[in-house]
Amino acid sequence: MAFSASGKNSATINVTPLIDVLLVLLVTFLLITPLTPKGEGARIPRPATGQPAEPERVVVLQLSFAAGSAGAVQLALNHQKVEWSVLGDTLQQAFKTRGDKTLF
Repeated sequence: MAFSASGKNSATINVTPLIDVLLVLLVTFLLITPLTPKGEGARIPRPATGQPAEPERVVVLQLSFAAGSAGAVQLALNHQKVEWSVLGDTLQQAFKTRGDKTLF
């Protein structure tokens, strides 16, 4: 409570000290904020020093029908000519180490 000149009590709050404390806190936080570390410490993986692994190529089997002869079919596996007799072994060899067993 504050006293007025007439001697009566008044119920007003003196906010000047509250504003002073608020300004001191504001200035303190403004000064401290640039000093705090930003971001998280992250470990970035280094590139491998050896040979880069070759990405798996898609296995494509191409059937080509010869224009001049009736019923003659030529096979090509990834643009390499393959005979019918070795097609099964060639496909087994191609898919032996692959996780994806898709043939186009």
